[in-house]
Amino acid sequence: MMSNDDLERKMYFIVEQQAQFASDIQQLREAQELTSQTVAQTANEGTRVCRNTRAQLGNRCRLLGFPIPMEKCYASTRAHFDRFCRITV
Repeated sequence: MMSNDDLERKMYFIVEQQAQFASDIQQLREAQELTSQTVAQTANEGTRVCRNTRAQLGNRCRLLGFPIPMEKCYASTRAHFDRFCRITV
């Protein structure tokens, strides 16, 4: 049979372990929140860069006055770029 001291030590150990576990879980939650914010910021920046690049490409095609066949080239280039943006963002 366990003495009162043994029982108290074991109970203290269990309470300490539960407290450490709760602390570790809180730290993981905070780290996950920071990671989620970083991912969201990166996705937003990637989307902004893709939109700006698309707009610049379209403006250059218009400014250079590409003939109609070049518009097909532009459409193809844009389609490839759009696919790239969807994959990387």
